[in-house]
Amino acid sequence: MMEGLKADARRDLERRRAFAERQRLAELGLLAATIAHDLRNPMNVVTMAVADCDPSVRHEVRIQLSRMERLVRDLLDYAKPWAVAPSEQDLAAALVNKSVTLDIPPV
Repeated sequence: MMEGLKADARRDLERRRAFAERQRLAELGLLAATIAHDLRNPMNVVTMAVADCDPSVRHEVRIQLSRMERLVRDLLDYAKPWAVAPSEQDLAAALVNKSVTLDIPPV
């Protein structure tokens, strides 16, 4: 009987943890979308504000706004749910053909 109770408690705890993780990921997605929206609006204003500026100024502003846009995209990509589709691969052939690279940090 005690084993059954322990197993039920473990399953309940795991369900609660999974639910909390789903909630956290949903909140992360909402936060990322809010940040992206709140950054992109002023970025558009800056783009319009420099439209009549010297070309060198417009160029520098475009470069910096592009950096900011990449950061926003990266944030949104990070917050997206991952979809993993496992497939069998010939790792030896991929390494020989250099279609994949291994980034192994030094110990």
